[in-house]
Amino acid sequence: MAAFTEQQKTEFSMQKWYDLSGKTAVVTGGITGLGLAITRCLVSAGAKVIALSRTDEKKGNEILKEFGGKAVFYQFDITDTDHAQEIADRIQKEQGPVDILVNNAGLEGGNINYCTEEEFDAIINTNVKGVFFLSRIVSRHMLKQGVRGNILNVCSSSSLRPANSAYTMSKWAVRSLTEGLARMLIPYDIVVNGIAPGPTATPML
Repeated sequence: MAAFTEQQKTEFSMQKWYDLSGKTAVVTGGITGLGLAITRCLVSAGAKVIALSRTDEKKGNEILKEFGGKAVFYQFDITDTDHAQEIADRIQKEQGPVDILVNNAGLEGGNINYCTEEEFDAIINTNVKGVFFLSRIVSRHMLKQGVRGNILNVCSSSSLRPANSAYTMSKWAVRSLTEGLARMLIPYDIVVNGIAPGPTATPML
């Protein structure tokens, strides 16, 4: 996918509506597709972005060069829940408290007629398990630091349709988790929302 032109970046600027200066955001899957667009939005609104991806470090850093240091890359596979606490602690130590978590990373597919067990596990582990544990860890950091934070989950329009695939089923789970976390965390000034984009022209599709 071609990079935005300077004119498009200016037109796309989120600072017309939001000022996130001084805020630190973590975006999973933050260097491709929707995740990269979200990274651009957050940076344009003044936030410092930590983009997580299992992509190798050299490629990740190359993609983020356009942001001039306002977005930094951390190599991490969100299905690696054994090391999720470690990466969260490292980010806080190196970048400061996290104000915003965007759970964007995800895998498509898994139609019930063709899905293998291996594909099913990969989709559920990425789309549900990773979101579940990273949200818990980051929200606990927010609570400990007294951060009035935000968690945004990319639920997909599939979360509003009957499920016949592992992907759609996983997005129902994320939508349900979003509603549950929203109720649980709002007394502590942590706002949890979900968005439900439809099919989007990204490399994955």
